[in-house]
Amino acid sequence: MKDGISIACLGDVTLDAELGNQVAQAGIEAIAEKLWSPVAGTDLVLLNLEGPITERPFSVERRYNFRNPPILPQLLDPRFCVGLANNHVQDCGEAGLQDTLDALRVKGLVYAGAGHNLPEACLPIIREVQGLRIGILCAADPRFHPAADSLPGTFPARPDLLQSSLRDLRKRADVIVVSIHMGMEFLP
Repeated sequence: MKDGISIACLGDVTLDAELGNQVAQAGIEAIAEKLWSPVAGTDLVLLNLEGPITERPFSVERRYNFRNPPILPQLLDPRFCVGLANNHVQDCGEAGLQDTLDALRVKGLVYAGAGHNLPEACLPIIREVQGLRIGILCAADPRFHPAADSLPGTFPARPDLLQSSLRDLRKRADVIVVSIHMGMEFLP
C-alpha cells in the first residue's frame, strides 16, 4: 500500500466530434492513454464534463455551445468521477442531459452535480480508495439550469443546500472534495 492517495482535479473537459475519427484510426486504448497521460497512475480523477454526451442538436443560443461525442465514456476508466454541474450540461436540452446520464450509467461511471430532479442532482459521489472514503460534491452557479423537485438540472450552489449536503457527507466520508462551477462568462 502507498503512503497516500492521489486525486487529480481537472477543469472543464470537452471533446469534439473529431475524437471518433481518431479512435477509429488509433483505437480506444491508444487515444485514452494519450488523453489521460498527465493523470496516469492517479488514484482518482475528478473532471468537470463541460457539455452533454449526445448527438442531439443544440437547444440554446449562446456564444459557445459544447457537446461530447457518444464515444467519450469508453475513454474513461473506473478512476474517473464526472462532475456535471456547469453551464453547458444542458446545451442540448433536457434530452441531452438524459443522454449523458444514460451514457455514464451504461459505462458504470459515477457522476455528481446533475440529475432528474433536485434530490438526485444533490447526491455526492462516494468512492473508497485504499480504505479512505472520498466524498465528492459538485455544484453550479444557481443560474445554470438548476434542478427542482420535479425538474432535471444541476445542483444549485445555494448556501442552504451546500450546508445540508456537506453536513450529510461528513458522516459518510473521510475526505471531501467540493467542486463549484461559478460565474458568468465574459464579465469582469
